[in-house]
Amino acid sequence: MYGRRQVVNGQWYDRFMDLPDRIRHLLARTAARTLHIDGFRPAAVLVPFIQRGENVSLLFTLRSHKLPLHAGQISFPGGQPEHGEQHARETALRESQEELGIDPAAVAILGRLDDVATPSRFLITPVVGWLHEPAPFQPDAREVDEFFEVALAELGDPDCFHDAGVAEHDGRSYQLPEYHVAGRVIWGATARMVQNLLFRLEH
Repeated sequence: MYGRRQVVNGQWYDRFMDLPDRIRHLLARTAARTLHIDGFRPAAVLVPFIQRGENVSLLFTLRSHKLPLHAGQISFPGGQPEHGEQHARETALRESQEELGIDPAAVAILGRLDDVATPSRFLITPVVGWLHEPAPFQPDAREVDEFFEVALAELGDPDCFHDAGVAEHDGRSYQLPEYHVAGRVIWGATARMVQNLLFRLEH
């Protein structure tokens, strides 16, 4: 099971003084998987590490219940590329600025995770970023109902993890990991990204 040990704790800080560089190194050890599936639309999200003092968390959003797609779901900030955007990081940073007011210049890009396919026929590229003591977020109410942070150590607690099996949709299989944290359930594509992130940090 992924997430058996606390990835970020006091020992990590003692051993690795520059945590963003350590995470960048861990992500770079294995090339992220790139998917190409006919009929699937590209998208990108920012997987934002937030550092406040010695506390490190991941930032999530709750998508507006008024959106036509994935309404009311827990996600990372992101969306589809606009004309002229050549790289997933451009899309991820722009969407994060639009959804939460995050200044792209404040984000240190650490790498990327495996592409994630969704039953709604999107291919999502997760871009991992680091924000140190970020300015207050300014959510766009048209896209985001709320946002919240979950400590990385909590996500890495095996008691928070639940394997809900596999779902079949249009001839494709989708793993169904869940993270029960902060009184919420992180599931679907977002949970698969968290799972891949924890695996890469632990191995």
